[in-house]
Amino acid sequence: MIVMEPTTTVTSWAWGTTFNLAGGGGGLPVSAAGAGWHVELPQGISTSTDVNDNFEVVLSNSNPEPAVFRMLFHDDQPRGITGVAVFLRNHSSGEPSGFHVQISKNWHTTNGQEGLAPYDGRWLTSAVVLRVPAQSSLTMQLIQAYTWFNSLHSVSHAQLSLIGWGSNGHWEEVGLASNGEAITYEPCAQQTRTTGGLDIRPFLTCGMSSAHGACEGSAQSPTWTENHGGNEFLAVFSDTGSYEYLTEVETYHIMNGPKLTNASYTGTTVDGGIRRSVTASTWAADDMARHLHVVRYEVLRDVTYPRFVAYHLGPDFYNYVENPRFVYGDGNGKLADVVEVPTITRGRYYVNESWTSCTAPPCWFAMLSDPGTNRNAHRGLVVRKWEARLGGAMRPATEGPRFMLTKVGWAQQGLQLTLPEGFDSLQAGDYVEAEFELFLYPNSSEVYFGTNTKMQSWLSEPDASW
Repeated sequence: MIVMEPTTTVTSWAWGTTFNLAGGGGGLPVSAAGAGWHVELPQGISTSTDVNDNFEVVLSNSNPEPAVFRMLFHDDQPRGITGVAVFLRNHSSGEPSGFHVQISKNWHTTNGQEGLAPYDGRWLTSAVVLRVPAQSSLTMQLIQAYTWFNSLHSVSHAQLSLIGWGSNGHWEEVGLASNGEAITYEPCAQQTRTTGGLDIRPFLTCGMSSAHGACEGSAQSPTWTENHGGNEFLAVFSDTGSYEYLTEVETYHIMNGPKLTNASYTGTTVDGGIRRSVTASTWAADDMARHLHVVRYEVLRDVTYPRFVAYHLGPDFYNYVENPRFVYGDGNGKLADVVEVPTITRGRYYVNESWTSCTAPPCWFAMLSDPGTNRNAHRGLVVRKWEARLGGAMRPATEGPRFMLTKVGWAQQGLQLTLPEGFDSLQAGDYVEAEFELFLYPNSSEVYFGTNTKMQSWLSEPDASW
């Protein structure tokens, strides 16, 4: 039990405020940590990621004024570090409290050793800020969910420290279950030029360390899977080929799991032309990894972009799947299976001779991997929504984005979506709102060890690749 009570009347945190720990022998150490309380969570409760942690937290305020509690729940050697969802729930009903918990974590070490750089190594900190009314108390449960939450594999979204990895920057990681990544995000593009998702990996498929003909992992204990590259939310280029980086980037975490995640990333292109807003969500699953990306691109001033990337699966500089087949379709079904992939010469960012239009939403695309290249999944993309005001007028509801296949420099083939034809120049007030569902699904029944019966049945069908 963790029991905290301010010993002086406070309406907000101030240096010099004193706090006591109550609870007798069942309490945990609480210490001052900057502008909050540092609570060191106990170690060794369990070694299994099948067992979730449950801590009772009591906040008591006997003063005549409201008290603000800023708490840092720290786990110094967490298990299942790639996928830990932390949340507060009602002590009596077990329902989620709605109070936000923000997670920061790290698992990187310096040259394979912990302690060579400040704050490297394995740790997880959950930050909570609550306001307790005067002369009242609040009892909650702090839950750390690992592989499972109820009958589904859990999902989590956290800020991931890169200390000890090699370079620093703002990095975020989404995990399904507790033994591997599902997708990461780099909002500020410090490591690559990609401001979207990175390290996109399948779920419930054979691990990337599996020997030839073997399958590492199980539904009970999923493991790390191979990296399929990334995706880009917005990339615009001037008529000189200059990439317009994002500025004033901000991140908002709304939900970090264990059933659904929700994080938003906003920013403005360095030329002041477009304000970009992206909301990313992943949900608990027992079949495959899915990610919903809801975007809004708002034009702030009159601009011209010879290359406007609305969404890029397999972007220019972060794409690892060799020679995929490409299948696409719309609301009427499959339209084509493409083998030949055009090449964009490095630096010539606006070659657009191979565009195809989608005219019967929803548009869908499949990048089919070759199992012989050590890839156990295909990548799929569905445009769930496409709404645009371009040239000062709303576009028809039946009009979708154009698309083409790309190959830039050393990168493998990618899928680029852009605006309808004739809109290199945009007016202030124009916008695009779209919803993209990205998913990775097994490329054969042999590599899938999940227990979802619909997935197992579908993989046995002749057209299971798409």
